[in-house]
Amino acid sequence: MKTRTCTLLEKQLKAASTAIAALHHANCALRDEIGRQQGTNIIALDGRRTRSDNRPLE
Repeated sequence: MKTRTCTLLEKQLKAASTAIAALHHANCALRDEIGRQQGTNIIALDGRRTRSDNRPLE
């Protein structure tokens, strides 16, 4: 029974991580697009400023 529960939880965890990764990718793409449209620098989620062409500011 415990093995079955672990297997189910592992599948749910993999599905959740896939969804989170897809949402993160979409969020980054939207942030880049907004930055290009507005001609501004967007603050990255980790707090570093990035250029709209994805090169870090020096």
